Amino acid sequence: MGFLLQQIRADNAPSDVSTSQRESSITKKNTASEEITSKEQIVSLPNKNLIHSAVVEKRENKELPNDSSFFADLKPAQVISNCFNEGTTPDFGLHIHRFIGENNYVRSCRWSPDGNWLLTDSVDRITRLFLYSDSTLKLHHKLPLGGLIYDTQWAPFATQNCFLTTSQGQPIHCWDIDGKLLASYRGINDMDELEHAYSLSFSLDGQCIFGGYRNRLRIFECERSGKQSREIKTFVKGKFGGQKGIVSALSMCPTFGGVFAVASSNGSVGLYSTLTNSCDCLLNGSSDGPAVTHLQYSSDGNLLFAGLRKKPSIQCFDLRMPGHLLANYQRTVETNQRFFFQLDPFDRYLYSGSSTGELLIFNCKINVQLAEDGKEVEPTFRAKCSKSAVAGLSLHPIHQLVALSTGQRIFPDLLPELFPENESSSSSAHDQSVWGSDVGKGNGAEGGEWTEKENGRKGRRSELDNSVKLLKFYE
Repeated sequence: MGFLLQQIRADNAPSDVSTSQRESSITKKNTASEEITSKEQIVSLPNKNLIHSAVVEKRENKELPNDSSFFADLKPAQVISNCFNEGTTPDFGLHIHRFIGENNYVRSCRWSPDGNWLLTDSVDRITRLFLYSDSTLKLHHKLPLGGLIYDTQWAPFATQNCFLTTSQGQPIHCWDIDGKLLASYRGINDMDELEHAYSLSFSLDGQCIFGGYRNRLRIFECERSGKQSREIKTFVKGKFGGQKGIVSALSMCPTFGGVFAVASSNGSVGLYSTLTNSCDCLLNGSSDGPAVTHLQYSSDGNLLFAGLRKKPSIQCFDLRMPGHLLANYQRTVETNQRFFFQLDPFDRYLYSGSSTGELLIFNCKINVQLAEDGKEVEPTFRAKCSKSAVAGLSLHPIHQLVALSTGQRIFPDLLPELFPENESSSSSAHDQSVWGSDVGKGNGAEGGEWTEKENGRKGRRSELDNSVKLLKFYE
């Protein structure tokens, strides 16, 4: 008996030791994994209990003044142009600088979800962050990026206070309001090479980042930086259909999670879902028209608005009847810029910029009811804001306030440079010369004066209006 008891004890002792060793190793692994996870979760998800308390105030559902003279006499409440003046643009070795100097026009502007910050990007490859306090904007931080800026996007919740940027040759970067880099999301192709995104969007819950690339979408987990977690191909060579080209714009459906609209550079708009990971419907995929530059859903998810490059209308699709064009909202777009538009939270007014320097406002409730299917709808109100193009536009989430970014690319008159013997001709020849398609076609440059520069060349410097402007409709 004693021998058997000793054998049993000897057999159980190593197992107890191995069990304790396994438990300790598992504990160490869990601790190490928790440390790694805590390091990788650079961008924290918002607390759902704090989301609704982040923004106490809401934008009031007010009607705009019905008097057209109010908009004719409307003046900007604030104009910021000093940080976009000459001397701020680095010398990129462009030949055009010898003729007209620098032209640092502002490409876009976006309000943060809480309305305290305004984010802009310009040609000098710098994003500028302005603090909105006491009804004025003040420059808070400048963030230089490596290449041409393609898109910027704020995180969807006010508690996060961070934004995304994508630029040429760079991954997607996530920054805080002080310019600190929080995370980088790298789009890696099949050859293990880095590709830059052309468009950005957050998911509705803020957990995923959608990046638009050439012929595909890449989805990143917001909590972890690094390579994409999955991708959706918008075009496959050898297969019929799809959206070929650059994914130029993205928009998330506000009522159905995982459903989103994708715009392509070939002029098509498709509806996708994260459940199928494919295109479920093409709205106008058969047309090889101009690139779609901007998309937005209505608040109920029934309507989808699309703006196209150099096309004088904003298309409105009724998604309850896919492919049904409800209306065309007319606007003047004569440059190759991306002209932004935005619906107010109540789907009452549609705001848009134009190449004529006007802010266009459409009353969607009235015009859509009166218009026939696909009929052209003219603006209800017009406000002259600039002598240059108004490309960027963003509505304040709380106050009756609109931020505009102005400026455009201006091409010099090279005829005197190529044929100096004809430079002594009549001045009317200069007035009729093509000063680029942006100016020569009447985009708001109302007879800018010719000024002679130090090198003897002539240029319309009075047509440059590179600034950020605030418009108030109510005090």
